[in-house]
Amino acid sequence: MNRKKKLAIIGSGISGLSAAYFLKDNYDITVYEKNAVFGGHSRTISIVDNKKSKVDVDTGFIVLNNRTYPLLNKLLKDLEVDIEDTEMSFAISANDGQLEWAGSSLNTLFAQRKNLFNISMLRGVLDIIKFNAKAKDFIKKSPNLSLGQLIKKMNLGSWFRDYYILPMGGAIWSCPSSTMLGFPATTFVSFFDNHGLLSLKNRPQWHTIKNKSKEYVKALVTSISKNNTLKKNCDIEYIDCLNDKIQIKECGKDLVVYNEVLFACHPVEILPILKSINPAVQSALKKFSREKNIAYTHCDSMQMPKERKCWSSWNYLYRKGSEASRVAVTYWMNKLQHINPDIPLFVTLNPVSPIAKEKIYDVHEFYHPVFDQAAIDGQLAINEKQGNSHIWFCGAYLRYGFHEDGVWSAVEVSRRIKKSDIF
Repeated sequence: MNRKKKLAIIGSGISGLSAAYFLKDNYDITVYEKNAVFGGHSRTISIVDNKKSKVDVDTGFIVLNNRTYPLLNKLLKDLEVDIEDTEMSFAISANDGQLEWAGSSLNTLFAQRKNLFNISMLRGVLDIIKFNAKAKDFIKKSPNLSLGQLIKKMNLGSWFRDYYILPMGGAIWSCPSSTMLGFPATTFVSFFDNHGLLSLKNRPQWHTIKNKSKEYVKALVTSISKNNTLKKNCDIEYIDCLNDKIQIKECGKDLVVYNEVLFACHPVEILPILKSINPAVQSALKKFSREKNIAYTHCDSMQMPKERKCWSSWNYLYRKGSEASRVAVTYWMNKLQHINPDIPLFVTLNPVSPIAKEKIYDVHEFYHPVFDQAAIDGQLAINEKQGNSHIWFCGAYLRYGFHEDGVWSAVEVSRRIKKSDIF
């Protein structure tokens, strides 16, 4: 009987757990996780509100849809994890509520009736129509533009830029407006097109996981751990390839030897621990960066639009002067995850105004990949170096940065490691 080859997977987010799931019957797998819990951005917490009611809520990964998340949907079905419909809507609250609008209807677009006479906003709405109709044509002619360059080339105004496209992009990719201006326009427009954001019709149906994302993490861990090992609180000193073998050294522990290693974490975390690194691989990994975002789970409605009819699933909070540093977004969890409205519950990234301590349930740091031209170049370079010296890479950073991309990356690398199709 042939002994299975040993595979180490570094990281237990959606990419690492998916890859371990796809390869669990073919390799002797050990998953290394630096944190005290598995799941990465799939982070469900339990809170007790002021009425002593216990509520589960997701603070990282929240939604998927029926069109652009085919692999994640297939994985959840394979795991027998149920999903339920949710509603996606978007709102802007700028400069302490001086300008507010939401995209749900004409009534919410002009929730502040004064904006019916706001010439800048009316021009901005026309610019939205123009962008939706013509952005793809501009990209075909000039595929190497940044988003900022595309806005200028299309002669789109400052209202469109500051109160629509940059907030939308910033909310989607969890990065500030200054970063979004450098975002590759081809990637941006392609994403908007695929998600139905260039049209008022043909929008996908959005879903959230019934009983929250902890359900799928639990299902993956249970399945993987039947014949493999998953380790938490791992402090890796270094990883090296020597004599055609992978060596992993945890602080204070003996060296362990593997046949292959799959890095399912961001390059920022890979570079400090990977020894004897190929210069071309090192150069590729250095092309990636990430943004830190602090997520507050709370019950403070001051982090929502002042105009109640503007309240949406995603609410972008804009204050002049703050746009260059960090994105500020509030997710209305009652609406997104069908939580009793008697228990107001929000998750805010990087609030523009302080939240009262007594209204905060949880604070957590998330890191989101930055997508500039360097990152797009890095994606191509990593793909060419996959498997060199028995070292592999997967992660949402290798495509668009979302949960579907994490599964896609795991499928692609698992197919190459396994040398057969996945699913």
